[in-house]
Amino acid sequence: MNLWQVTLALAAITASTALVSQTGAYSAVSAEREVRVAVVDDEEALVGVQARPVAVERNSSANVTLALVANRLDGAVELNVTAAESAGDRRLNLTSVSAPDSLGSGERAPVSGAVACANSTTETVVTVTVTVTGAETGVALDRTLNAQCV
Repeated sequence: MNLWQVTLALAAITASTALVSQTGAYSAVSAEREVRVAVVDDEEALVGVQARPVAVERNSSANVTLALVANRLDGAVELNVTAAESAGDRRLNLTSVSAPDSLGSGERAPVSGAVACANSTTETVVTVTVTVTGAETGVALDRTLNAQCV
């Protein structure tokens, strides 16, 4: 064997060893990461829902503003609004809820409700749920407010 054949044989052995052996790649990785998520008040949020406390005189009914909804998105959105008082105390009843079906970009609108109070004072929590659907955006927000018969 001459030097050329030996070199060629060593190169072939090295190449075949590299092809047969593992490349050191891996198919899975496991890691632990900590993530913290918080919801905070934000005056610049793309969809704002600001709940308002309610006070109605006892033994009467009133149409009141439960919340204000603001659309700060670039386009119009569709609204779906529901509200319910906490169960148990029937001295304060939320009999209806109304809000616009849609809001244009930059528009604000009230969420109104009819509240009926019995002939006694009471306080309860009302939960307002606003579902907003836009061209590429959807969000559902719950806000709570105190409602009183005074």
